[in-house]
Amino acid sequence: MKKHLIVLSDLHINSTVALSLSEVSLDDGGIYHYSKSQRWLAANLSDFRKEIEKLDGEKILVLNGDIIDVNKHSQHQLITPNISIAIDHAYTLIKHYLSDIVDKLYIVRGTEAHVGKVAEYEDLVAKKLDSMPDEFGNSVHWSLLLDVNGVIFDIAHHGVVGQKAWTRTHPLDSLAANTIIESTKNGSVLPGVIIRSHLHTYADTYDNYPVRVIQTPAWQLATSFSYRIGAGLADIGGLIFSCEDGKYELIKKLYKPEGKKPTVV
Repeated sequence: MKKHLIVLSDLHINSTVALSLSEVSLDDGGIYHYSKSQRWLAANLSDFRKEIEKLDGEKILVLNGDIIDVNKHSQHQLITPNISIAIDHAYTLIKHYLSDIVDKLYIVRGTEAHVGKVAEYEDLVAKKLDSMPDEFGNSVHWSLLLDVNGVIFDIAHHGVVGQKAWTRTHPLDSLAANTIIESTKNGSVLPGVIIRSHLHTYADTYDNYPVRVIQTPAWQLATSFSYRIGAGLADIGGLIFSCEDGKYELIKKLYKPEGKKPTVV
């Protein structure tokens, strides 16, 4: 029987430019209504849910970090600074769109600037969702090494990509080569697929090496920080690996936001 590993990352729930429910009740009696761009993100997540619903076999969902956003650097693009509301929002959204249609859920710790020290806010969301614990009983993981029907996945949040379009995969090539060397030297298991996130950019080494390295897309559009550093449009979407007898097929769902159109003057 096939097993399906579903990977999404960087949901950034509570950001005004990321995934949101259509309405969020605030603690002063007001209501936050999601924006046009957030409605577009929600529609794409609904489409992604339909892909999951089509799958036959066991469904394993990994949320690879930064599922919530309580940005310590700036709260100007947050729905609310109230942690309790943000946690309830993240729980309700993930439950509504994702966790109710899968058999297992794993959550990997993201970035402290977004999810609290040692991912404490992610941990609170994970507890509410009854995610799979690590070896110490924690609801969130620093990293994952999963065997899915004979395919070994090495999953962690923080990755790296090249800053130029023509150097995008260079750091992924380095990670693949280093993993192969370390595995040979130490006799450790060589994963079939390495998955990293954090940078909101999709990149892939494909079949160039014995281990494939994939940098995942995200579910947050450009923030003020993105504009400041001159980052391009984020890649939006998720990945589905259908695994059987040590082999896998990959479905990548990418949703590209429209680029900026020129103003006619």
